[in-house]
Amino acid sequence: APRWCSFLESITEELEETAQQTVYEDFKFITRAELDELGAVGLIGTNDLKAYMHGYFMDMKLYSKLRAVSKPFEYEEHRKKLLQRKIQSKRESRITPRRRTKASNKSNSSVDPRFAALLDREEFTVDEESEHFK
Repeated sequence: APRWCSFLESITEELEETAQQTVYEDFKFITRAELDELGAVGLIGTNDLKAYMHGYFMDMKLYSKLRAVSKPFEYEEHRKKLLQRKIQSKRESRITPRRRTKASNKSNSSVDPRFAALLDREEFTVDEESEHFK
C-alpha cells in the first residue's frame, strides 16, 4: 500500500488473519423446481429448509443424501461419460497408419514426373515371379 494510506495495509492484514466462516457456507441454494426433482417438496416449512428470495437453503449433507436417493445411477453415468471422453481423446491423439499401395513400375499416375524415367529403367523393375517378391 502507498505511504499515504498505510492504515489500509494494517486493516487488510487483520482481515487475512481472521478466517471467517460465512453464514451459509454449509448450505446449498435450491429452487422450487430442484425441490420437485429431489422429491423434497414436503420439507417446505420445516427447519431443514430456510426460505431465501426465490428459493431455499438446504444443508449440504441433506442435499447430497436426497440427490443420491433421487438419482442413484448419476455417478455411474458420470464415470461412463468421463471414460468415453478419455478414450475419444486417446483415439484422436493416435497416429493413424497410412495404407501403402502396391508398388508397380507400370504407368502409375501418383508417381512424380521427375522420377518416372528412373522407375522405367530395367534395373528398378520388380519381378513379381521371383522368390524375394513372394
